[in-house]
Amino acid sequence: MIRNANIDFLRGLSIISVILFHYAARIDINFLYNNKLDQIYGYIFSFGWIGVYIFFIISGFCMRFSIMNTTTLIEFLKKRINRIYIPFFICSSVVFLLEYNTYAVRFASGNWTYNVNEIRVIDYIFTTLFFARELGFNWVDGAFWTLLVELKFYVMLGCILFSKLGRHSDQIIVTFAIILGSIWLLSEISGFDNIALFLRVFLIAPYLCFFAYGYFLQRLTPHMHIFMYLFMISIIYVISNDKVSIYNNNTYNMFWFTILFLFCSYALMNNKIQIMHSNTFELISYFGRISYSLYLYHQKLGILVIYLISYNSFIEIPPLFIVSIACIIIVMIASLSHKFVEPIKVFR
Repeated sequence: MIRNANIDFLRGLSIISVILFHYAARIDINFLYNNKLDQIYGYIFSFGWIGVYIFFIISGFCMRFSIMNTTTLIEFLKKRINRIYIPFFICSSVVFLLEYNTYAVRFASGNWTYNVNEIRVIDYIFTTLFFARELGFNWVDGAFWTLLVELKFYVMLGCILFSKLGRHSDQIIVTFAIILGSIWLLSEISGFDNIALFLRVFLIAPYLCFFAYGYFLQRLTPHMHIFMYLFMISIIYVISNDKVSIYNNNTYNMFWFTILFLFCSYALMNNKIQIMHSNTFELISYFGRISYSLYLYHQKLGILVIYLISYNSFIEIPPLFIVSIACIIIVMIASLSHKFVEPIKVFR
């Protein structure tokens, strides 16, 4: 598939927002927010978790092109595993060895705990099999949960596309996304926590509509665009209520930030906006091209770098400068992974 510059740029924006969100939200507030500039940074990027949902939309969008030359479910799943597994396995191993043998950052802040449970060998084993949390173990890196969501979507999509229902796959996928998402919304709002948990864990109900929206982005009618758009905003709005209490945000601001982000995603993927050719835009697009490796390595290693520098420095270094150093190091690691590890395949 020919690379789409707009998609790379959007991936770049999304991964930047996710990285800076984690560096804003996962760091002890007493360390980061020492002055007005730090507080502004922390506030703006505390919205960055929405970038994960933009990745789900992009994944659905690209999936339509990925299946064009695929004829069987096994072939489809092999392609997906080839794309994600080796970089994931190597990253899991690196992070585990660093945490297990050196130093792991742990803290609790308000309603949020970060890395408080010690990572064991059994956690590492089940992380590399993708099912750590579902089987009661801890992820080596909590950010890996999105990979399992993606894998579940691949399996669901493949089972529909390559079955006897394949010719009706468009209607089935959209119907599933809307029905399951609606039931999850109602369960979450009404306090039926067990139902909401089942739908989220086993049927990826809160996330399925984002994949479906991307998958059908160029085929939806204007009315369906508006409906799916509002539907996704509703889901993010409900999810944001939990995050508001943790990250001290305003739900109203979260709502408008979501609208802006989704609109930009729609415009870029439908080529309503063409990115300009400049060094800044090219750099963001480059981050998009290495975004998978960036996502894998950014959280645990980046935060480890931030803490090691901040607590072992002989001079006082501005927190935002330390964050910048961590970003540079993670980009270097991700670049190497993208060049040398991502091309390695499990299946030939």
